[in-house]
Amino acid sequence: MEQGSGRQWDGFHRFDDKLVQSGHLNFVDKGYIAPKRKTRKFAVISRFDQSLLGYVQWFAHWRQYVFFPLNCILNKDCLREAADYCDEVTTAHKESRQSFPAIG
Repeated sequence: MEQGSGRQWDGFHRFDDKLVQSGHLNFVDKGYIAPKRKTRKFAVISRFDQSLLGYVQWFAHWRQYVFFPLNCILNKDCLREAADYCDEVTTAHKESRQSFPAIG
């Protein structure tokens, strides 16, 4: 997705290049997973108490971004938000194929 493309992320609010916020969760861009790689890693942080819940990152076997939970408990709303975010970044990655695109 190109900057200014007009594509909306339903249910998400982008504050800057590093922070995307949903109803219960913050997704913080931690950068590329390794030098010269095309996929990124995102920390998933609770908006309630700022605790680190896990990471969203690329899972090559499934060719999509997935949520890697740490020791946490999530309700259906948080799980849905994490799944929706995985869908959004997977779609953005597959559309770009060069690098992770800016969100407009």
